[in-house]
Amino acid sequence: QKLSSPINDIANDQIQIYPNPVQEEMYYTLPFKETHISMINSQGQVVGIFKHLEQHGQLDLHNFPTGVYMVHVIQEEKGFYTVKKIIKY
Repeated sequence: QKLSSPINDIANDQIQIYPNPVQEEMYYTLPFKETHISMINSQGQVVGIFKHLEQHGQLDLHNFPTGVYMVHVIQEEKGFYTVKKIIKY
């Protein structure tokens, strides 16, 4: 659940996760450095945790099974949290 504040609304608009659907490499643009991403599968299991990410980069998802994932984006120092949905094929 997204926290409601002007900073979080602006930051949420700056998040880009692509391509979606994704096959092997997921690229991201984040509003803050030192951001963490957790990948949650459709059964609610945490299947990937990526910590201390820079604002731009890529994640290798080729070992992830096909399915729908919730991408939890967290920057604790700024109090930022949001969730995006991606499809892996």
